[in-house]
Amino acid sequence: MVGTPAMASSPTVELEDAGDIEAARELDDKLDQLIAKVRQCAAAGLAPADQCYCQYPSKLNAARSTYEEMLDRNPNWEDSTLLWWEGNRPYPSNLQMRGLKVRFAQPCS
Repeated sequence: MVGTPAMASSPTVELEDAGDIEAARELDDKLDQLIAKVRQCAAAGLAPADQCYCQYPSKLNAARSTYEEMLDRNPNWEDSTLLWWEGNRPYPSNLQMRGLKVRFAQPCS
């Protein structure tokens, strides 16, 4: 199978700066809160899962705002995967910034 540009893997940025790691953690926490609400919405049948994001505008806007602040400081992260190590965990935490870019670009009606 021939790969297309859309299939190309995104570059990985390993975060080492404490401020960068804290910003990534903050965004990750806000996303976790939003995703928990989306799962509740979908499980309750309030809306299709792909539309449940719009049911929680304050959580969506908080995550989007943090994402945009990160990109203002680091525009080269837009299509990257962020990777960082926390404590003694045997595996890194990560954020797929390209996926967030797509999600946050989708309008709520």
